Amino acid sequence: MRLQRYLMMKKQMGFFFDALEQANDISPRNDIKIVLSDFNAQVGKEAVNFPTTGTYSLHNLKNDSGSRLIQFAVSRNMIIGSTLHPHKDIHNCTWRSPEGVTFNWTYHLLIERRHKSNLMNVRSYRGANIDSKHHLANARLRAWISNVKQVTGIRTNQYIYPNWRLLKWRNNTGKK
Repeated sequence: MRLQRYLMMKKQMGFFFDALEQANDISPRNDIKIVLSDFNAQVGKEAVNFPTTGTYSLHNLKNDSGSRLIQFAVSRNMIIGSTLHPHKDIHNCTWRSPEGVTFNWTYHLLIERRHKSNLMNVRSYRGANIDSKHHLANARLRAWISNVKQVTGIRTNQYIYPNWRLLKWRNNTGKK
């Protein structure tokens, strides 16, 4: 019975990663791609995975789902953002067993490597009153919004000046 459940879960995880790859392929190239899901993956602290994972994982070894998650992240040039920031272990777990003995980090956030600096923090909050054995996962992102407009095929920067007299003076004198 356990073996059947394990094989069915592994097959469903294969379908999930196939659908995730397909959704990633059809999304526009310039969009920021962020994936947050319960992968049931334990991402370890192995030194081989450090370009893709951080050094602050809750687990020392990875499981099958963790290796599949790392393979997906490497193939799509993504990083696992939930292992990048240092926290106490109590803030790194998103699931606890009903006995309260085992704690796991199963929710992982993947973000493209070029947007790594926009990821400020990923942690869990235990105080959410949702009557579940799962904890709330929270990510803080910084948005860099460009203020560039297109004028007859030429890219020009449009700045917002806090001092309107300075802007008026620059327009009248012709200086930049």
